[in-house]
Amino acid sequence: MIWLRRFLAVLFGLLTVPLIIAALLLLHVNSTVLNPNFYIDQLRRGDAYTFAYDVVLPRAVDEAAKSAQALPFDVVPLAREAAATAKEVFPPAWLQERAESLIITVLPYVFGDTEGFVIVVPLRDRVEAAGPALKGFVRRSNLFNIGYDQVLQPTLDGFLARGDLPLPISVTSAEVVSTVKEVFPPVWLNARLDETVDALVPYLAGRQQSFVIVVPLKDRVDAAGPALKSFIRRNQVFDALYDQALPSAIDGFLQGGQLPIPVPVTGAELAADVKVVLPPSWLNDRLDQIVDTILPYVTGEQDGFLLVVPVADRVEALRDLVKDLLRRGDARGFLLDTVVGPLVAQNLGEQAQLPLGLSITSEELKGILTAAFTEEWVEGRLTDFVNVTADYLSGKTESLALTIPLDEPKVRAVPALADLVERKLREALGKLPECTLGQLAQLDLSKVEQEGLPCRPPGLDVEQFKALLGADFMKQMVATVVDQLPNSFAATAKDLRNLLGEDQMRVITDVRNVVINGFRFSENDLKMLLAQLNYGDHQPSWETLDDASKQLAVAASEYVARLEEVRGLIENGLAFTDRDLKMLLAQVAYDDRQPAWDTLDEAARERIVAETASVAQLEEARGWIKDGFTFTDQDLRSLLAEGEAAQDFASFDQARRVLGQVRAFAWLAWAVPGLLLLLIGLLGGRRLWSKVAWAAFFLAVPSAIVLVLAGPTYTIAARPVLQAALSEATAGATGLALVLTEKATSMALAASDDFFSGLATQALVLLLLSIAAPLFFAFLWPRMVPRRAPATVPPPSTRERPGS
Repeated sequence: MIWLRRFLAVLFGLLTVPLIIAALLLLHVNSTVLNPNFYIDQLRRGDAYTFAYDVVLPRAVDEAAKSAQALPFDVVPLAREAAATAKEVFPPAWLQERAESLIITVLPYVFGDTEGFVIVVPLRDRVEAAGPALKGFVRRSNLFNIGYDQVLQPTLDGFLARGDLPLPISVTSAEVVSTVKEVFPPVWLNARLDETVDALVPYLAGRQQSFVIVVPLKDRVDAAGPALKSFIRRNQVFDALYDQALPSAIDGFLQGGQLPIPVPVTGAELAADVKVVLPPSWLNDRLDQIVDTILPYVTGEQDGFLLVVPVADRVEALRDLVKDLLRRGDARGFLLDTVVGPLVAQNLGEQAQLPLGLSITSEELKGILTAAFTEEWVEGRLTDFVNVTADYLSGKTESLALTIPLDEPKVRAVPALADLVERKLREALGKLPECTLGQLAQLDLSKVEQEGLPCRPPGLDVEQFKALLGADFMKQMVATVVDQLPNSFAATAKDLRNLLGEDQMRVITDVRNVVINGFRFSENDLKMLLAQLNYGDHQPSWETLDDASKQLAVAASEYVARLEEVRGLIENGLAFTDRDLKMLLAQVAYDDRQPAWDTLDEAARERIVAETASVAQLEEARGWIKDGFTFTDQDLRSLLAEGEAAQDFASFDQARRVLGQVRAFAWLAWAVPGLLLLLIGLLGGRRLWSKVAWAAFFLAVPSAIVLVLAGPTYTIAARPVLQAALSEATAGATGLALVLTEKATSMALAASDDFFSGLATQALVLLLLSIAAPLFFAFLWPRMVPRRAPATVPPPSTRERPGS
């Protein structure tokens, strides 16, 4: 009977061995792979969080720097500083806390232990930490200087190399950057960054419902004045204008025939002359005056300005330049055609009467007289003309009058007049008919000079006629003409106005006012100029408008309104609020739809702001930052609610529930092997220790098998194969991918080692228990439990017999 029992015990034992192996494996998987703490321990042991910042992030920065070689500056130091800032905002301890919280929250849901999850990532403290971190990053990285020296300056180099400057000046990018730095120094930009961050962080963190960022501009405009002066002086801008821009402009002016007299002068020569009249030093002084006068108006310190630029001191230099130009040009033609000629014609009348009925026309006299104008006389008149004009323009004289002396030209004109008179006399004699005998008898030579000749005596020529009249006749004839010529011509302002025209005289009058009173320009002139530009080509033309209409145009001018807006911004600073931010987001989203954004009224803009997705996203992000970013299983279901993703999630959800049920009853994995071991002990042993020994033996066998497999077999055979497989999977990786795969491989091997070592430890514990248990019940248990006395048996004689 005992052998049958033991045969059954062996059969049950053979069934128990694989069940115990499976129970060991299942329960160990449940306590490791399906336990969130296992992953937390692995990440801690692998020092994953420090590794992410100390190894992964620097390597990622280096690789990003290699891909950013096209940037005009070395991005590596900047990126490394950004990485350090990121570590400051999201330190390893914070990252570890968030990761472990995520593992503890999500994995139980994945393993079916819970029916939902809620992930809450607090962000407010990180946003508030980001403010000081950002300030420190900008200062430590010297970001604004990098922007100036390594971004702006190379960009300007390319711009200047293309020659795209509106003015042909030789300026270096370093000079421009230096001036910009002077106006907007990095210290000032850092201060503005601090103010911006301090205003935005409480708003983004939800501690405030609005923000106002005010960027002061007044001090920068004040700084721009000296910077502009210094820039123009250092780069000799006015010299460059004279040497490069002005010659070509003058060439175009000369080719258009704009000068009153043709002058054989080039643009470069005339530019050099203008440079003498208005030297760069004088222009620099005027620039200082202009800047110092207008800046207080621009910054709002004054409600108006009056710019007065004295120019009277340049009149003398201009006088010399005009004289020189007239000498080099057709001065004679200019003087005779424009000034002297018209005045001669105006003063001589239509003709000069001579004896014998002869006459000389004003054109004939003008020709003779102008022929008598020598070069020296013409130059003298030019000098007089320039001096008179200059004295009038400079205010030395109150009227524009010019006296032209004719004494010398009259004397030099006598021979030409004598020739003209003799020619006219010859022509007159040639036209007379010959005298008849009766006419000759009545001819009275004493009355010829007063009455003239009625006929020409036969054979009488001019010389005979002149001898007949006497030697002084021709002198008297010439004297008669000369006496009719004035000794001088006096050209009054009215005469010159008639000669030059109203437009030219208006220009002369305006120039005179400017020379006497200086160039005057006020804020009213500026507004009027802006209004005129805004008025454009509207009808009626701007010049025909009266003062009242021009003032109305100024009041309605968009340009004038913008000027006042800019002045207000400079005086009060540029303000940017949360409303402006939302308006900007709405405008960007509105894009180029119709009607144009600028034409919308406030109500329409507010409606668009309320409908703009990016504005709603801004408020949603602020809510996340304030209350923390929350993500639940319901959010996950919503994300995966459509298409194949929904089917996959349904399968995952079903598998998760099954896994949860299995894990809930994992303890049953030992129930069946335990009952079998109890049965084996009862069937196989007679005494307590032997019963325990039988059960312990069939517990020791699977424990030893698991110990061998999880211990030396894994170490000698399985682990090298796993390591080779992982190495093969990561072959070919380089750079950051190599670093990540190497870390993942080492952590996977460490997790595998922990798994199998834990399994081997459990098997070893069971093996030792299976050895110790029989020994305990065989040797120690009998001593620990007192042996009971055997029961008393009565003598045979006293036993009752059957049937008794």
